[in-house]
Amino acid sequence: MASIPYSNDSLLRYTTLKAMEREYQNLKEKTQEIKPQLTRKAYRKLKARSSTEELTALVEKLQAKSDIQLDSYIAGIDRQDIPNEIKRMDDELKKIRKVYLELTAIEAKLSGYPFKEKYVKKSVEVKEIIGEKQKKEEELRALCGTSRPFTKTGRTKLNSTAKKSKEDLSLIHISEPTRRTPISYAVFCLKKKTAFPSLHTVRRGCKHHNEPAASRCVITAPWYTAH
Repeated sequence: MASIPYSNDSLLRYTTLKAMEREYQNLKEKTQEIKPQLTRKAYRKLKARSSTEELTALVEKLQAKSDIQLDSYIAGIDRQDIPNEIKRMDDELKKIRKVYLELTAIEAKLSGYPFKEKYVKKSVEVKEIIGEKQKKEEELRALCGTSRPFTKTGRTKLNSTAKKSKEDLSLIHISEPTRRTPISYAVFCLKKKTAFPSLHTVRRGCKHHNEPAASRCVITAPWYTAH
């Protein structure tokens, strides 16, 4: 790629080029990030532009413009074009991931049925599940050209992200309160002569705490109750 030398006459060209180089570098990094995750067909569908080719063309145009034309040309450059393109790729990738996870959930549900019921005498319920599966596959093909858009690396990353999201969601239910509210505890009271532990609910401590040492209470995580 040709370079624009630094000089007083080409200062505007130089600063414009450097600013655009940073933006195209961000686009290049985004495509390099998603490339290992997607199959070739899905990657080509999602990556609609080439950062190298576009930047080379921009340099050629900057060099070709005269000093009179330069101001109006630079003013006409859409500086949000590259950020918008990166956002588009992120948004489409999120849609692909969402639909793919829905498809895998349907396939997991379908796998629980016997072979005969899936492929020989299909029940109404199985037919509905197969119909849902086909709709999700069609939706994926419309988004990225294939119903199997992820490589092994992409599936591993996707499953890891989905698992982390579930763990983060579960923490909401066992986190400590941010304000003073009544809390109930599930307490298992274990006694020497009891075949099975009994479960009861207490508000401010266990009623068996004053009993002999033969009894022992195990307090589990709290949850909130309506009052």
